Amino acid sequence: MLEYAHEIYKRYKKNNLSETLEYYEHHRELLERRENAIQTIGVSYHRMYDGGVERVLSNLLSIWTKMKYTVILFTEEGANSRDYYYPKEVQRIIIPVTNDLEKRLYKLEKEICAQNVDVFIENIWESEVVLWEMLLVKSHHIPFMIYTHGHFTAIYADANDYAMVSNRVFAMADLVIALSDTNKQFYQLCRCHVEQIENPIVKNLRDIQPAHSERENHRILWIGRITEGKRINDAIKIFAEVKKKISDAELDVVGSGEAQNEEKAKSLCIELGIGDSVHFHGYQAEVENFYQNSAVMLMTSEKEGYPTVLLECKAYGRACVMYSLPYLSLVKDAKGISTSEIGDIDGMAAQLCETLLEYQLRYGLENEARESFVELCK
Repeated sequence: MLEYAHEIYKRYKKNNLSETLEYYEHHRELLERRENAIQTIGVSYHRMYDGGVERVLSNLLSIWTKMKYTVILFTEEGANSRDYYYPKEVQRIIIPVTNDLEKRLYKLEKEICAQNVDVFIENIWESEVVLWEMLLVKSHHIPFMIYTHGHFTAIYADANDYAMVSNRVFAMADLVIALSDTNKQFYQLCRCHVEQIENPIVKNLRDIQPAHSERENHRILWIGRITEGKRINDAIKIFAEVKKKISDAELDVVGSGEAQNEEKAKSLCIELGIGDSVHFHGYQAEVENFYQNSAVMLMTSEKEGYPTVLLECKAYGRACVMYSLPYLSLVKDAKGISTSEIGDIDGMAAQLCETLLEYQLRYGLENEARESFVELCK
């Protein structure tokens, strides 16, 4: 029954979010969940490479197929040689990008009906497309979940019309998945049905047998996408201060981003006279050697939801110097980490120097990191 995409797109074209929400809030029977056994899971995201969400989905797709669910993966991009692994049993369907909403809704409606999707899990959680896809899916009485991979404040950064009504949007979902207690409490205040979970920890991380870094190792690892919120330029400025005190310090940058952001970062290295000591490795599917060869990880994100790199850092038994993000579930025990306030270049540099130069401190932090990981695995 392909009839709702046209109606919902007409509402979108009117571009009145409040009126749309008010209508469905007063006609909730139109979106009631169909009570049935879950056999087929529909899951949506932009792509399957180069990011924390993509890595989480890679793990979840494997878990769901092992549980004998049929999984339909909806992405905007097609298969890519850099894609993270997912089982061959997963059927991948390409849908139009969010900017082409009319075609996207028509394609999505056709496929969720053809594939008999029983539950839909939305991972593009910061975009207005959540509302229109949710209305489409729930009009077919299919339960709709929103998997929030980041901190709730991410939606409010632009203070646009959608941000101002997003609490009402989320409250219409059958379930909101939160990755920290702080986020769970926020969504509860928004009257959402919410559950807090931990992202899955894959077997290859659980099987790591970490070794302590060597005393003379002064190698720093920064790993992530080179985007604004990760503040790679802060990392370079911090490293420049470290280099003044530790002449043999080296910085490995693992990750890619838009070309202009990468070029700006490389230019900053040259400007600060540290070009020979900062090594840009680009996107890497296999990161084991980078963790093993490092003495400490530097993390300069200004906000995160559930940073996979921090989980990996703990698994490999490495200390982490990071900006303070006290709401993260991964830092609640404060083990293996040292923090400074966001933007405190000198404070972060001092923490790094102390960790690199005082080996007993570093050794203890490495033990703590691994202890923290073992607890998480439980």
